[in-house]
Amino acid sequence: MISWFVTQASSYAAEVDDLFLLIALIVGAFFLAAEFVLIWLIVTFRARPGVKARYLTGEKKSETKWVSYPHYLVLVFDIIIVAAALRVWFDVKIDLPPADEPVRIIAQQWAWTFVHAGSDGRLDTADDIRTVNELNLQVNRLYHFELHSNRTQCPGARSWGGSGRRSPESSISSAPRSAGSDMG
Repeated sequence: MISWFVTQASSYAAEVDDLFLLIALIVGAFFLAAEFVLIWLIVTFRARPGVKARYLTGEKKSETKWVSYPHYLVLVFDIIIVAAALRVWFDVKIDLPPADEPVRIIAQQWAWTFVHAGSDGRLDTADDIRTVNELNLQVNRLYHFELHSNRTQCPGARSWGGSGRRSPESSISSAPRSAGSDMG
């Protein structure tokens, strides 16, 4: 539906749009149903002269159905949404078509480094093409992007459990602490 307004930027954009539409329809239907029930309850049980208000405990089966049945319906629709989301996730992230070329993207504090495979079509060889802050792509070619970071931190930033920078070899200790120990 959104494809009527916006050009799709990927081959799986329609699947993601359909997932958003499914969620919007389910949530919208529940919203309208809840508003209808609310208005019906307000009109049906409004204050009338000479009629005393009753206190309902919610313990009778006829009273609990107003909570239980919608709850079961929400659980069923949650399962439907999760199943649809997992299908889209598999199509987008797991079931990838073969790439024409891999590209490594390295995030740095103030720049992006792009590494394109050279003439051999493989990364980490001598003929790789490196560019900084400039990604060059050819039309109608399929790319797989490998995202990396050089793990540089801002000066003065502290890592969890340590001070300053961490070396790639270091690891966070998971030694148990006593209940009253200082976390600092």
